[in-house]
Amino acid sequence: MGKRGIYTTPHMIVEIASSNWSTDLVEKLEEYEKLGVTEYWIVDYRGQISARWSEREKRPKVIVLSLENGEYRRGEFIGDEVVPCLTFPALKLTVKQILEAN
Repeated sequence: MGKRGIYTTPHMIVEIASSNWSTDLVEKLEEYEKLGVTEYWIVDYRGQISARWSEREKRPKVIVLSLENGEYRRGEFIGDEVVPCLTFPALKLTVKQILEAN
């Protein structure tokens, strides 16, 4: 049998920020950028990412990193703001909807 696994780069990755969120914002971000992942979302449902790493206040948010010219452009969204999705443009979810999903 041949090798199994995924041999292409995903267009989008969505992760939930854990207690080691700095790994998501530094190491994973750099790796995904190198791999060419077009869109990377970090869902900070506990609002734990500190002001040092966040453009918005320390509260629940979705951080969206979109690849442009080989580098990530960053956006942060809170509350009733719609989170833009390049991979699925018809998807119109607010941060509140994402955080309240079961």
